[in-house]
Amino acid sequence: MTGFLYVACGGALGAMLRYGVYLLTIQYLSPYVAGSSFPLATLLVNIIGSFAIAVLVFGSHETFSLSEPMKLLLVVGVLGGFTTFSAFSLETLHLVLNNQWFLSSLYVVLSVIGSLAAVWTGYMVMRLIGTV
Repeated sequence: MTGFLYVACGGALGAMLRYGVYLLTIQYLSPYVAGSSFPLATLLVNIIGSFAIAVLVFGSHETFSLSEPMKLLLVVGVLGGFTTFSAFSLETLHLVLNNQWFLSSLYVVLSVIGSLAAVWTGYMVMRLIGTV
């Protein structure tokens, strides 16, 4: 039962962080995407989350070992609440349904490649630090 509390608390924090990224994106990046239906905040969250999960998972061996409760809190909870694959799927469908084929294709490609590149970069950073 304790594990559920760690995941729930982390999930709430992750969801608040996701909302914060959304607000910051609107405030600071809206001039660059004004009038666009491109879901930039979700793209950024997925890429940041991919980097963070690599740092936490690959950095938790020798340098800073994460306990099981901390893994539940940070990896499952915070990052589970922060990243938004379901939102990504829905936003892609909205772009398709609005016949925005180019934007939907761009969004899928950037999300997948960006997230994979971020998780690889996180892994390489932890490797350079010497935790992997």
